[in-house]
Amino acid sequence: MAKILVVIFEQASHSVEIEFPLKNGLYLITDGGNSKTSRLMNYHYFSPTHKRNKTNRSMLYATDVVKLSKNQKHFLPSQNSDYPIFGESVYSPMGGTVFKVVDGVFDNEPYSGNYPYNTGNTIVVRQNNYYFLLGHLKFNSIKVKEGDKVHKGQVIAEIGNSGWTERPHLHMQLMESDNENYWYGLGIPIKFNKKNLYKNRLVKV
Repeated sequence: MAKILVVIFEQASHSVEIEFPLKNGLYLITDGGNSKTSRLMNYHYFSPTHKRNKTNRSMLYATDVVKLSKNQKHFLPSQNSDYPIFGESVYSPMGGTVFKVVDGVFDNEPYSGNYPYNTGNTIVVRQNNYYFLLGHLKFNSIKVKEGDKVHKGQVIAEIGNSGWTERPHLHMQLMESDNENYWYGLGIPIKFNKKNLYKNRLVKV
């Protein structure tokens, strides 16, 4: 319990305030906060797959987001289109330059198994030594290209189910790196409305 409270109320001096990348409803953080402090709140740091690939340090504060809706008919639908977050617009959480774009990855069928180990369709926005990654985006939905300047709140893609993911959601993480190999950088805490993005937090936008 003490570790959970630390994750919820952690006041990291190097945290970065972002604009929430979704804007139309009630969202649930399914994993978030300092994953080294509590794997119960956030699995990313202690994931055996991430540790084996040496990406877990950059995923220290990686955050997964789904959308809640009163109109959702099934708890775990078998079709992407039945998830309220699927196809929703994604807004850039910070200003900067589009450093990396991965597009053209087909969306998975939910809970079908055999997913590739990557973040699927992905955008990375760079601001100085910060790299903000948004992953599992929808096939053929990315609206920017590498080298584009983007501003905070700009529409850049749509939510999908591509890459290493079982159901539609948004994966996001901020990393600090002194070189372009951001996957081996350090995960940086992110906040919205001056609050940590921790597991089971509801965000209404």
